[in-house]
Amino acid sequence: MLLFLEQNLVYFAIPKTGSTAFETALADHCSLNYRDPPEYRHMNVRRYDFSFGKHVAREHKTYPERMAILRHPLDRVRSWYKYGRAADQIDTENSTKNITFTQYVRDIIAGKPVAAGVGDQNYFCSDQKGNLAIDHLFAIEKPTPLLAFVKERLWQDVVLPQVNVSPEIDTSIDPAVAQEFVVARPEEFRLYYQVLEAGHLKTDVDRSYSGIEKQRAAKAASNSAN
Repeated sequence: MLLFLEQNLVYFAIPKTGSTAFETALADHCSLNYRDPPEYRHMNVRRYDFSFGKHVAREHKTYPERMAILRHPLDRVRSWYKYGRAADQIDTENSTKNITFTQYVRDIIAGKPVAAGVGDQNYFCSDQKGNLAIDHLFAIEKPTPLLAFVKERLWQDVVLPQVNVSPEIDTSIDPAVAQEFVVARPEEFRLYYQVLEAGHLKTDVDRSYSGIEKQRAAKAASNSAN
């Protein structure tokens, strides 16, 4: 997670979406870089709203706009699988050494615990009510809108470095299982393709401090009236 106070922006780092490359490119330009522990670095919207977002609002009188980068859901799972096959993961709980990629995806579909704990990108980006709560969404497969946004908003020309390159291993999959995965995660695929088509998917939420406070005041008044 990267916080840019001057630009009123926070970057949510969804795992296996090029987050390390993005953080490496912009680490010297942010106000805060949450690198450790991993649960803070990859904090989702729900946790942010419950904890860190409140701290930022209280200390800095701001509700930063939110941005995140998505990746094709199956390719993202493929990256998790390759990560588990890396030499430094073989003797850890993240190892995928003794399982095929097809079985790995089957286990995810069945809701079984899997190495590295693969999550859902739609869930990551949604608030407690299940509503999309990221203001600027991009797809890593279409970098041009992302880099244009960074240049306009952060005043930086960014070149994403090649980091955390996955090992070259077999990740072929039974086509029927691949289709089952699509059926099992309709909201994640819907969001991904919506972002991919848009290039830069924006919300119309007013994240200014005054805008958020007005919303809260209106909600409090409505609750009081009821």
